[in-house]
Amino acid sequence: MAYEHEPPPAPKMQPRAAFYQYQVIGMLIIVLIPVLALAGVFGTRTGSVDVASETLALTVKYPEIFRYKTVEPFMITAENISEQPQEVVVTIDVAYLSQFSNVQFTPEPDKITDEEYIFRLGTLETGGEALIAGEIESEQYGQLKGTVAAYVGTTTPPEVRTELETISLP
Repeated sequence: MAYEHEPPPAPKMQPRAAFYQYQVIGMLIIVLIPVLALAGVFGTRTGSVDVASETLALTVKYPEIFRYKTVEPFMITAENISEQPQEVVVTIDVAYLSQFSNVQFTPEPDKITDEEYIFRLGTLETGGEALIAGEIESEQYGQLKGTVAAYVGTTTPPEVRTELETISLP
């Protein structure tokens, strides 16, 4: 059976893509996430804080952003910047360190209380430095906050004090 008439040709149209607004936003996010990852936004980052008084300078290098279950260095340097020898004690907030696992320091803390890890660094001569080097492993997700303080002798309040903030990503 043959047809006598052919169907009319299809109309000429410009092809175009039609998306809903939420689909466009979703595609932008899908493209943006790998670009941000390549730029290092989701990687690890080490923070450094320098605080000083008239007699003591403290430098803390700590993980500012890192991933869950990764091990990162944590270092504290105390320097006597006074004109005379000083006995220096450094403390780290237990509330901060308890959010990590496998916390290791060299030298080891002289004492651990319910509030702080206490490091007695001995007497530092003028210009002398002492280093506390350690490693911590992320045990929890989220924003982790704590403090590091340094005392000269038995002074209260601390000679220098700084707040730390670490973000642990999944």
